[in-house]
Amino acid sequence: MILRLEEVTKSLGGKIIVGPITLDFATATSTVLLGPKGSGKSTLLRLMAGLERADSGKIYIDDVELDDSSIQSIRRKIGYTVAEGALFPHLSVVDNITLRLRQARISDAMIERRLMEVADTFRISSDGLHRYPHQLSSWQRLRVAMARALIPDPQILLFDDVLGAYDRLSRAYVLGQLADVLRGLNKTVVWVTHDLNEALHLADHAALIINGRLAQRGHLIDLIDNPVDVRVKNFMRAEQLF
Repeated sequence: MILRLEEVTKSLGGKIIVGPITLDFATATSTVLLGPKGSGKSTLLRLMAGLERADSGKIYIDDVELDDSSIQSIRRKIGYTVAEGALFPHLSVVDNITLRLRQARISDAMIERRLMEVADTFRISSDGLHRYPHQLSSWQRLRVAMARALIPDPQILLFDDVLGAYDRLSRAYVLGQLADVLRGLNKTVVWVTHDLNEALHLADHAALIINGRLAQRGHLIDLIDNPVDVRVKNFMRAEQLF
């Protein structure tokens, strides 16, 4: 398993919001984290990205424990994107995409090569590279954010409700585009989403998080057809009705 959590917990204001949770993700698979609002999904994703530290338990990336001594090297193996991409408004598209590589003092030749690769993957034109975030549509900004996450060639991609701001018609279009792009990347992908249609399009597996704990995992159809308890049944039924 390339990503593994063992009895991980996280508290906020003295209240446990995640865990204890044990969960793993195989290489080159796509998994969606489902759950009610406030169930701890985004916190769990930030723990995986090393943006927050667990109160207890362990997280392993490629069999290396995520801790103070390994966090910098491990972060290079992870790409992380949130809704709307959180692009820097004062930087051009090319500067947003290449920022991590420039901070890591990667050679100009390598940066240029990787830039062309990710721009081609996400269909960002040479003209588009010199625009600024305010000149882009929401779908264009998302592509730039994903290119920024992908440019260091990470093993793991973490996406936190990146389609949450789209209406259903726009989301249907974006889903088709993303599914085509991500299918060929051969990365381990973890999504946070609230949308079953999105999950069906983009993920091989699903993990349902309720009150910060793992309620059920497996293929999404298994969660729909064979819920392990009434909590899972009620959540999946409510999402289907919605």
